[in-house]
Formats: sequence, C-alpha cells, structure tokens
Amino acid sequence: MFVESKDKIWAVGGNGVILFGNAEHGFQDISFKGNDENLRSITKFKDRMVIASDYALHWFDGHLLSPLKPVLDPSINRNIPNPLKVQAVGDILYYFDTKHGVHTFDGERWTEIEIPPELLERDFKGLLAAKPR
Repeated sequence: MFVESKDKIWAVGGNGVILFGNAEHGFQDISFKGNDENLRSITKFKDRMVIASDYALHWFDGHLLSPLKPVLDPSINRNIPNPLKVQAVGDILYYFDTKHGVHTFDGERWTEIEIPPELLERDFKGLLAAKPR
C-alpha cells in the first residue's frame, strides 16, 4: 500500500490487483486485463508509479506495466529477482529483495547497500544491550 495523500491511496496484491481510491469514496479496481502476476509493493518515484511484482520492477502509467529500466545488473540477482518492497524517499528509490539485499536507484543507476554480515546471521539476537548499573 502507498498513501500518496488522504485522497489518493494505492494498493496492490495477488492476481494483478491494483486498487486506487480512499476511505471516503471507496476504491476502484484499475487492474488491467491479462495481468495475473502477484504484485508486492507500490510507490511513487519522481512523479511515476513503480510496482514490484513477484519477479521484477515495473513502471505503472495508470493502465499498463512496463519494465523499469535500467534493470538491476543480472549478475546481482542471477536473473531471478525476488522483490519484496520498493519505497521512494526523496529522489532515491529503495529496492528490497528477499535474496539479494537492498539496492538504491537514483533514476540512472543502481547501487548496492552493503549489509554487515552479522546482521544476516540466522541466530542474530539483536545488538548488545548496555549492562545494568
């Protein structure tokens, strides 16, 4: 879900569902025929909507999805992206992938954000707390 304003709320979901509207007037299904992908996340980046499906990132013009280009370097995800979420903050798009980490996009190029290995450990138990006095 992406809240553009109190009057403009976007939501995406399974089988290509794209909803647009608000609590006061309800939501319209603006999905397009033939789209049966699982859509995971939506955000607005530089005046354009970006949607993460279960296999790629797309621009959404209000009617159709088109590939977001430039695509991530294929060597990063071995041609199998696993998008989880996209979120724009200012002029930067953040891309979270379940297998390939976090990347940013400035509109021209992708940059990987390195995550410290200890944060990726399965048995990570949080940061060490301060000792009681």
